[in-house]
Amino acid sequence: MKELGIYIHIPFCERKCLYCDFLSGCGSDIEKEQYVNAVIKDIERTSKSVRDYVIKTIYMGGGTPSVLSPSYTERIMNAVYRNYNIDNECEKTIEVNPKTVDYFKLKRYISIGFNRISIGLQSANNEELKTLGRIHTFEDFLQTYDEAIRVGFDNISIDVMSAIPRQSISSYENTLKKVIRLRPKHISS
Repeated sequence: MKELGIYIHIPFCERKCLYCDFLSGCGSDIEKEQYVNAVIKDIERTSKSVRDYVIKTIYMGGGTPSVLSPSYTERIMNAVYRNYNIDNECEKTIEVNPKTVDYFKLKRYISIGFNRISIGLQSANNEELKTLGRIHTFEDFLQTYDEAIRVGFDNISIDVMSAIPRQSISSYENTLKKVIRLRPKHISS
């Protein structure tokens, strides 16, 4: 069978970061429900044209997928599972912001079937995080990272940024050193 990857865009955030050019923004509960229903209909409709494909990767990105309630995330993933031929070794990733998850939400992601998590750190420097308009601190990130490991994620990706306004080379190096010490499977910069 031919191979295929699926990207599911969740355009909602607690607050739009100052640097972000992606289609994203705050959404009401009604807008989130309507969006999830539309995504499920799109999954059902599109699946008919790819019956000869096996899904090797599923990536739920955004925005911030972790702002959705886990029940919405589960509805979306169940629609994917029902409508597509999912490879047994499929990598299933969800992006999270450290301020929008906790131990119980992370545990629910495991039960939904996610086997990879991408945590948006961006910087280990709290002043740089404020400059970017991020809603979390480095300490929030460390707690999320530890909780992700505790619930069973062993494939963790960490996003970091360079060229942040007023960021020095030593500050960027400091972020990279702190991230490398954690030994994640992947670092995206």
